[in-house]
Amino acid sequence: MQIIHYELPNDPETFVHRSGRTGRAGKAGTAILMFTSSQKRTVKSLERDVGCKFEFISPPSMEEVLESSAEHVIATLQGVHPESTQYFLGAAERLTEELGPHALASALAHLSGFSQPPSSRSLISHEQVRSGEKLNMHCSSIHLYLPLRSAA
Repeated sequence: MQIIHYELPNDPETFVHRSGRTGRAGKAGTAILMFTSSQKRTVKSLERDVGCKFEFISPPSMEEVLESSAEHVIATLQGVHPESTQYFLGAAERLTEELGPHALASALAHLSGFSQPPSSRSLISHEQVRSGEKLNMHCSSIHLYLPLRSAA
């Protein structure tokens, strides 16, 4: 199980309580904490207060998000019952003749939630990424820490 903290908790007890949901019934889990650069000092204090060593990881690039999304859609499509697909074969053949591989790429993009090109707007600050910057730079102010183990 994974718990994702989209904002810093108000106190260490809240963080421990929410993160504890990852390890119920002896199962392993992961707690992910998202924060901005200006919150790093608070996260370091949280790390100390809860007695865990946090592992820093970088946010995924836009390319990694798109690739993961496509893989998820492919896995979902592989679960479609073969009898269901027969009703769509004619349309699929027409689209493939007209558009070639772009037909399948369009379907994957749409099913992945990317009917329009990915936004170059930050999901955190809503600021537009300037021309010439890498698309994944809008994630650079987000940091993720994963509690690894008790420091004791």
